[in-house]
Amino acid sequence: MLPYARIWSIASNRQKIDIADQLIAPLVTANAVLTESERRSGCALIDFGADTTTISVYKNNILRFLTVLPLGGNSITRDITTLQMEEEEAERLKKAYGDALYEEDPEQEEEATCKLEDDNRIIKVADLNNIIEARAEEIVANVWNQIQLSGYEDKLLAGLILTGGAANLKNLDETLRKRSKIEKIRMAKLPRNTVHAPQQYTKKKTVHRTTLFGLLFEGNQNCCLTETAPQAAAPVPPVSKPEPEVHRTADIFEDDQELKEQARLARLKKEEEEREAKLAAKEAEKLRKQKEKEEKERRKRE
Repeated sequence: MLPYARIWSIASNRQKIDIADQLIAPLVTANAVLTESERRSGCALIDFGADTTTISVYKNNILRFLTVLPLGGNSITRDITTLQMEEEEAERLKKAYGDALYEEDPEQEEEATCKLEDDNRIIKVADLNNIIEARAEEIVANVWNQIQLSGYEDKLLAGLILTGGAANLKNLDETLRKRSKIEKIRMAKLPRNTVHAPQQYTKKKTVHRTTLFGLLFEGNQNCCLTETAPQAAAPVPPVSKPEPEVHRTADIFEDDQELKEQARLARLKKEEEEREAKLAAKEAEKLRKQKEKEEKERRKRE
């Protein structure tokens, strides 16, 4: 399977569209949700995605550790399908009844149940959450193991920051708190930048949109603008003289060949200056395009 960067490169070459820049999602997410104080004091940003979980460890404003685990919210959903249901139904039950630390209410006489929309079957919420809890503990255990491998598990003064769609699972933060013994754990808030969007896209619970906002904030160049080459200054046309009257005084130098030769030389000199001005403008345009090409290559290398 081709990497995303290679896919975009092939697509852009076919469409003859230049790629302005390539951004790394974990970095732009961190720029959107982490404060400078958190990155300086030391923190771990954990992005619980659908198919992967990304751990980014910061200390002294420097990214010290970055890794991606092949476990995410879809892993829990696929486990729930073992109760003989489709993935869409499993995802719905996970969001509605999922709890990483589920406990039955001792005062409740009957066990809590939930109904499937497909075939009207009834399953116990306890059975559902036993599956969810097992997979959630596995993901959390792997996350904490990676943080320990980074060597900064005792230097995270700002604690852990959770983001991603799977982070909305109830009590997932408590599971991580029990495993890591770190009390300072918070959910990622809205990006610090101003967001002009409908309320349903900017409410605090939509932590899975932080990567999207981060990518939007990094796009500070308008790629739709068409660059126009600077135009060379046009030579000032000579001021046209009014037509002479029919009755005028005769010019005694009209037949002077020396004066005619001087006028011809002046005209040739003027034409030569105009040609030199056009060549200079072309050279300036060529130099500007060369500098732009070198700048693009430098940015691609970076």
